[in-house]
Amino acid sequence: MRTTNQLIRHEVTRYAKGCTTLLLFLLLPLLTACATDSSNNSSSTNFGVITLEAGESGTCISSPCKVYMVMPPGKGSYEVLADGMKVGSYPAGQTASLGSFWTGFTNFTIVGSDIGPTRLNVVGRK
Repeated sequence: MRTTNQLIRHEVTRYAKGCTTLLLFLLLPLLTACATDSSNNSSSTNFGVITLEAGESGTCISSPCKVYMVMPPGKGSYEVLADGMKVGSYPAGQTASLGSFWTGFTNFTIVGSDIGPTRLNVVGRK
């Protein structure tokens, strides 16, 4: 026959195993969402990564936010400015990786294009 301490230990162990299983079951969707690669997602709102079309506005809910931009069609390359500062030159018609941007607003301009500014709003925490 078991002692009272053994019975209590047995019940606590059984309860802890049940809680662990439940916790893992509840956290699995969150872990899957964090592991999802959305680098090719062109949605205007995204978590951690955003792909913008030239002239489009978008919001990223993670800081820093990795920014891609689809360059307009044409020949050669386009120079991209972020708030007046040169980001780089990128081939026409291609998707360019502009880098990571932190919380705040950024206006991208494509030099030599008649397309208006592309606006990015990063609202995540630093």
